[in-house]
Amino acid sequence: MQLMLALLVVMNTATASNVAAQSATVWYVDHQASGENDGSSWDNAFNDLAEALDNAEAGAEVWVAAGLYTPANASSSFNLGTGVALYGGFNGTEDERDARNWTANQTILSGDVDGNDLAEIPTLPNQIVGDNAGPILVANAAGPETRVDGFTVTAGTAANGAGMRLTNGTVMVLENIDFLGNFAGSNNEGILDIDNASPRLNQVRFLNNVAQRGGAIRIQGSNSAPVLTRLHFENNRALNNGGALYMPSNEGQAIPSATLINASFLGNQASEGGAITCDGCLLSIANGLFVGNVATSSGGMMQNVNDGDVTLTNVTVWSNRPTNNFGAIAHFNASTTLHNSLFWDNGSNNAIGDFDTAVTASHSLVQFRPGGADGNLNGMDPANTPQVVRLPNLPGFDFGDLRMLAGSPTIGQGSNALLPADEFDINDNGDTSEPLPLDLDGNTRVVGGTIDLGPFEYDELLNLIFRDRFQEPEA
Repeated sequence: MQLMLALLVVMNTATASNVAAQSATVWYVDHQASGENDGSSWDNAFNDLAEALDNAEAGAEVWVAAGLYTPANASSSFNLGTGVALYGGFNGTEDERDARNWTANQTILSGDVDGNDLAEIPTLPNQIVGDNAGPILVANAAGPETRVDGFTVTAGTAANGAGMRLTNGTVMVLENIDFLGNFAGSNNEGILDIDNASPRLNQVRFLNNVAQRGGAIRIQGSNSAPVLTRLHFENNRALNNGGALYMPSNEGQAIPSATLINASFLGNQASEGGAITCDGCLLSIANGLFVGNVATSSGGMMQNVNDGDVTLTNVTVWSNRPTNNFGAIAHFNASTTLHNSLFWDNGSNNAIGDFDTAVTASHSLVQFRPGGADGNLNGMDPANTPQVVRLPNLPGFDFGDLRMLAGSPTIGQGSNALLPADEFDINDNGDTSEPLPLDLDGNTRVVGGTIDLGPFEYDELLNLIFRDRFQEPEA
C-alpha cells in the first residue's frame, strides 16, 4: 500500500509539472510558416524570431522550428526579456516541448544578416563576409526563469560577445547550445561575454571561435560568479590571452569567480594561456580534461597571474605545450592548488612554472616532480607512467583517449575527502551535500572505495561491457 501511494505521488507530481510547463503561453516561430504569422500555432507561426521575443512576456515560452534566423541588421540583436524561455530544436509539428530534438532539428541563430558568408557555419574568420550582426543574443538583468535552450549560435561579430552578451546581474540558464564559428574581431574579447552576470550553463560547446582575448568566454566584473557544467571547448583561438576562457579582474574591485564541473578543453590556442587566462580571478575546476592546448608564448594550458587563485580537482592536463617557456601553467604572483590531478607529457621538465612557490599539490601525479608528501606520486619514477587507452597524436587533432587501463598507477590514488560537494546538483537528485557523484563521462565518480586521479573513473565492469565499443560483429 505504501509503495502504491508513493507511486501515485510521483505520478501526480510529474503530471502536475508537465501541465505547468504546457500551461505557459507559447509563441511559435517557423521561417517557413505561411499562415496568419501571428505566432499562435505552428501553422500561423511568426517568421521572424525578433517579433516573437517582442510579444513574449515573463513566463512565456518561444518555440522555434529548425532553420536559420538572423537579427534585422548588423547593428541589432535578439533581445531576451526576463522570464522568457527560448527553445529551439522543433520540426514544427510538436505539441509538447519534450518531443523536440535539438540535435536533429538544428536551429541556427546567425549573424549573417546579408546572407553572403562563405559558409553557413564558418570555421575560419575569413569565411565571414561583410558586416555581420553581433552580439547575436543579448540579456540584461535577466532572471533565473530566463532560458535559451537548443540552438546553434554562429557567424557573430562584435566588440565583446560576438555570440552573446550577458550583463547587469543576469542569472539566466543556457543549455544545449553550440557557439560555432564566431569572430570577436581585433582588440575585442569573448564570444560569450559574461559581464557582472552569474548565469548557469549546462551542455554548451564552443568550437572554432576567435577573439583577441577569450576565444570562447570572457568573464569579468565583481558580481560575476557563473556556474558552468558539462562544457566543451575545442579549437578556439585568442590572439592574446586565454584561448578558451579569459577572466580579467578590475583594479580595486572584487574579483570575478567561476565554477566549472565536467569540462573539456581540446586544441585551443593563444599567445598566453592556451586554454585559460586567470588574471586575478577565482576559479575552481572539477573533472576537467585539457589536451593539446598551445600557447605561443607561455602557459600551454593556463596563465595564472596577478593574485589569481585556481583550484584543479580531478583534472588531467596532457600534451599542453608552450612554444616558448613556463610549461603547462605559467605563474606570476598567483597560486594554483592541485587535488587528485594528473599532469603528463606537457613538453618539458618544467611542467608547471614556479611549482615550488606557487603550487600546492595533494594526491596528484606531476611528471618530473618528486612525490612523497601529501599523497603525491613520484613523477620521476617510470613505474608511475599512466596507462591510458590511446595516447594523443599531436599536433594533429587526435586528442587520444585518456581513460585509464587496468593496472594504471593512477587508479585509486586520490583522496575522497578532496572531492568537492555536489553544490550544484549535477545529477539532479536534490542532494547538494553529497560528494560530486559523477565523473566526466557521467559515470559513478568513486569506484572501488577510493577515487582515481583525473576526470575519468576506472570501472572494471564498465570496461568489460564497453570493451568492443559496440562494434557490429563481422558477418
